[in-house]
Amino acid sequence: MHSLLTLKTKLNKFNEHKLDGQPLTDTEFKRTLTLIEGKSIYDSAKILRDKLLIEREDGSQLYVELMNTKDWWKNLFQVTTQTTVKGTYINRYDVTILINGLPLDQIELKRRGLDFKEAFNQIQRYRRHDFGVSPPV
Repeated sequence: MHSLLTLKTKLNKFNEHKLDGQPLTDTEFKRTLTLIEGKSIYDSAKILRDKLLIEREDGSQLYVELMNTKDWWKNLFQVTTQTTVKGTYINRYDVTILINGLPLDQIELKRRGLDFKEAFNQIQRYRRHDFGVSPPV
């Protein structure tokens, strides 16, 4: 849940000049989340680079940015370990890298001597079973 609050805060901050002093409401933020969840890797990357068209509660539309691509250091970078996410299955990710509250990279750690395919297969299973869809438990 913390990462969703971080994402909403960053969205409002990055886009405050476009929002005219009216931060995203909870409803507008939920609509924004539905636009970015469950996309392919290609579509997700495109959304992160481009601007996202959202509809305000008053019916107006505007483009918002999820990340500051010009001044990258203004983004919030976070690393979490052993994050548990409940979806179809309960998954625990060894290391997750978040930018502005968005989980953008997941790293699976394995003991020395184990075949790297084991980590690869585990990541593929995570992708099939709700990676990044639900908030941490």
